[in-house]
Amino acid sequence: MAFGNGADGFTSNSNLVVIAINNIAFNNAGSQLTFTTYSNITPDFTIDGFISYQKDDLTGIITHPS
Repeated sequence: MAFGNGADGFTSNSNLVVIAINNIAFNNAGSQLTFTTYSNITPDFTIDGFISYQKDDLTGIITHPS
């Protein structure tokens, strides 16, 4: 589960063979799911059972200082 992150919920970090199964993303500041790789590489991502939910107003998210 990725909840209330200041950036994306789930990312591939340019890894071309990410497997994401039964994940939930909720109210992340960036996108809920970002899988990318380099343009000269063919990705082999597997995504199954992904639930994504974003509330309209993110002002209620609690953040923790670094």
